[in-house]
Amino acid sequence: MKSLVRAVLVGTGIVVAGLLGSANAAQAVPSGCNLQVGVPADGAQVRCSSGTGEVRVRIQCILTKPGGDPIINDRNGAWVGVGSTSSVNCPGGPTLYEAWYEVR
Repeated sequence: MKSLVRAVLVGTGIVVAGLLGSANAAQAVPSGCNLQVGVPADGAQVRCSSGTGEVRVRIQCILTKPGGDPIINDRNGAWVGVGSTSSVNCPGGPTLYEAWYEVR
């Protein structure tokens, strides 16, 4: 029983140390980000005005077929630095379903 408790405590300590260690990395992310949907058509773009690090736009495209289940496809824009624009669109028949962005 003592070895089980010790293993749980050691595992918890590692998780807490990992969370505390990532605090500095979380502070170095872009801020002032502006997500625009429908620009380009059936797509999205994002641009951040301050901070450091990189940002990219992500979208989901949906293709509906008569009598079939819809097909949802994820697409990613390029990782770009602050002041640059990341954009992506749904090519061909799929239409934009959802848009968001990620920072690192």
